[in-house]
Amino acid sequence: MTADASLAPLSLRGYQRDAVDACHRAWLGEQRGTGVGAANRVAVVLPTGMGKTVIFAHPAFRRPILEQRPGSRMLVLVHRDELAEQAAAKLHSADPGARVGRVQAGHDDVDADVIVGSVQTLARPARRERLHDVGLIVVDEAHHAVARTYVDVLRHFGAFDGVPTAGFSATLERSDDGKLGDVWQEVVIRRDVADGIRGGHLVDVRGKRIQVAGLDLSKVRKIGGDLSESGVAAALDDADAPEQVAAAYAEHAKDRQGVAFWPSVATAHEGAAAMNTIGIPSAVVTGETSVAERAEIFERLRRGELQVVHNCMVLTEGWDCPQVSCAAIVRPTQSAALYVQMVGRIMRPHSGMPVPGFAPKVDGLVLDFVGVAGRHRLATLADLSITTKAVDPDSLDGRSLLDVIDDAESDDAAPGSSQSIRPAGPTVASDVELFSDSSTVWLQTRRGTWFIPTRTHLLFLWPEPGGLWTLGQTPADRGPGHATPLASGMLLDLAMRHAEQRATAIEAKARTAKGAVLTSRSASWRAARHQASNAQLDYAARFGLTWPPDQRPSKGEVSDAISVAKASWSLGG
Repeated sequence: MTADASLAPLSLRGYQRDAVDACHRAWLGEQRGTGVGAANRVAVVLPTGMGKTVIFAHPAFRRPILEQRPGSRMLVLVHRDELAEQAAAKLHSADPGARVGRVQAGHDDVDADVIVGSVQTLARPARRERLHDVGLIVVDEAHHAVARTYVDVLRHFGAFDGVPTAGFSATLERSDDGKLGDVWQEVVIRRDVADGIRGGHLVDVRGKRIQVAGLDLSKVRKIGGDLSESGVAAALDDADAPEQVAAAYAEHAKDRQGVAFWPSVATAHEGAAAMNTIGIPSAVVTGETSVAERAEIFERLRRGELQVVHNCMVLTEGWDCPQVSCAAIVRPTQSAALYVQMVGRIMRPHSGMPVPGFAPKVDGLVLDFVGVAGRHRLATLADLSITTKAVDPDSLDGRSLLDVIDDAESDDAAPGSSQSIRPAGPTVASDVELFSDSSTVWLQTRRGTWFIPTRTHLLFLWPEPGGLWTLGQTPADRGPGHATPLASGMLLDLAMRHAEQRATAIEAKARTAKGAVLTSRSASWRAARHQASNAQLDYAARFGLTWPPDQRPSKGEVSDAISVAKASWSLGG
């Protein structure tokens, strides 16, 4: 992707900066959590949705390492070919100034500064040999790294010979016999899902356990540390589960878009058929679904034409669709790692407008479809948090995860002890307007373009095909034809953050002693008690803006109306 140095990289949140610092300390042999000396293969564990890509996309992560070897580049390894395109888009969105390329299938951008490579492609020695001067390695979904293909790729590029390497994952647990300690020397930072919920970076989730009549898992064999997929599929078929799943979804999640996880391709198709029969528009994504067909299915989901996407072990990693708020777990599992990956798909806050026909997303709902488990201990919502392992699964039914975590932490704190319990913060704003949870003022032109007004410029977002966005800028007092794209091909949430970051910088530079801060939603002058002056109303009248004689609008209302009028003119409507 083409680099655009006009946009600064996204600023790091506190815990993201901590992750960068922790990696560098380990690589330099400085203070570590365990062990002594340098550790060049380190792991970062953060829940899905807390911005792992923003961390390793930031120049502060890669530059100090790559500058030691001029001309070297960073390699980002992803698990499958189909994940490479989205990973590259995320990296570009987080740091538009970096030259991001791909080595995957038909792509061979070996000269880029940051290269996303799929292990599927780099497993072939001929493709590896074309890629030179790798000075830093990142492994996305690092729990896969014990696989033979990963180890071969990592060994080829020097991860076992001192090349700094970092693995990022929501969980470093595996259900098979792979020994993660053979690859990762140390987890340098770990944050719990509760941290993400309290910080507003993730939505809270609650669970509903659905007992599937006739489902008997007690006789299903274990293979590789988890229940056999074929065995679970057979048990679901015996219980006529698809019809029960569809009925339960209609009862508990009729106003939510969702993703359903099944143990086999056949059961995924049966589940989609059962939902379609009762009027829940559904589609299936499998490993055989073409890239073009997947894109079309996901676009239909974004538009609200589909309510549920069904899959078998395809959408557990690397798939982001923040508007989805229900996870139907119809693949009972003993693997906490797999369960965390599945539920993680619905924990990203949705900062866009509600999809027509569905409720705005304020939390996530997990429908756990279970049966007689016998000796098998199935993963539950408790496995999402390191503080709730001992919780009775039945106690989670209908409760929010944060409530359960708070209870568990309270129980751990002995009466009179000095242990402090962190107060629960907001999860995600419930206001249904676009970007309403932002502290920045977002407005919309008469034709629907979203923008931020500043004293000298407007920052705006234009939608692109495939759910991506272009961030642009135009002078606040100039007419059509002066809009300048700053970066394209960006994911919405990261494009928003870039716009807000740039708007704040523009305001800081242009601010005068008497000037009001246009971009801050909480600015004191915006309070309803501050009525517009006659001079402000006269200025608004130049744009054809008037109010009834008996209605005195506030300063904020008039200011926003003027901004909308100006932006509608500058951006062509």
